[in-house]
Amino acid sequence: MNGRKMTGTNHKEGLVATASRDGTEQPDDMSDDDWSDAWEAAEAMALEDAHKQLEGDKAAAQAAASTASHWDVDETYPVADWQHEVANDDTRQGYQAWVASQKEMAENDQQQGKK
Repeated sequence: MNGRKMTGTNHKEGLVATASRDGTEQPDDMSDDDWSDAWEAAEAMALEDAHKQLEGDKAAAQAAASTASHWDVDETYPVADWQHEVANDDTRQGYQAWVASQKEMAENDQQQGKK
């Protein structure tokens, strides 16, 4: 820290601030390590917010899939495969729900393979 005193004070808390190396103001009672910890916490919260946004996007995609016509066919998961599973009592899901669960299982398998 270069130790320059700022001319202003925080009127709400009555703290005198000191400029740090990167030019940001910090109260005199906070060390560079304290500020580093604060930045790390802020970055972690930003990542968590981004993760929540992605989960929201995934939910929106699933909702869009649920609005598909019951006549829509996914070429990766043919109706004949679903019919075979129904006939063998391996599923009781409708075709669209079965396709969504097949995609989710494939995604999970792919993620497991990356670990």
